[in-house]
Amino acid sequence: MLRQALETAVEEVSRETGIACNFTEDIDHWSSITLLDYRQHAPLYKRFGKLTVRLLAPLYWSIGKFGRYLSSDIEDLVFVLAEHHVKPLTLARLLGRALRESPTSNALFLFRRQVEDFFRTYGRRLWKGFASDIAIAAFHKAAGIRP
Repeated sequence: MLRQALETAVEEVSRETGIACNFTEDIDHWSSITLLDYRQHAPLYKRFGKLTVRLLAPLYWSIGKFGRYLSSDIEDLVFVLAEHHVKPLTLARLLGRALRESPTSNALFLFRRQVEDFFRTYGRRLWKGFASDIAIAAFHKAAGIRP
């Protein structure tokens, strides 16, 4: 009964806002890569009766996008990171920390490769004067990866 009410409320919010909504009790289980302290970086968007909608800050939102790394995720990353003026070294350090603090799994190697690919392939498009080797080195350092 409660689950059905929640599903109905989420559908209404999605329809009203035009934003596709996902819901779960704990989004940390959506990926093998930890979202770190995402709750502290999810400001209130709006309340719909008893339903509270929070939006992840772009940096923390990006962790999940790098975890999946489908072409639609890459497009989203390029748009959102540019729109929110996310600095490349800030992003690199956060992604490195997420990698370092994630539980051991085969997803870690893939996440690492996807972050490196993004910086090499899209970095210059996003950031003026960007040097992928510097961003990747910052990512590795934050992740605890030895050169």
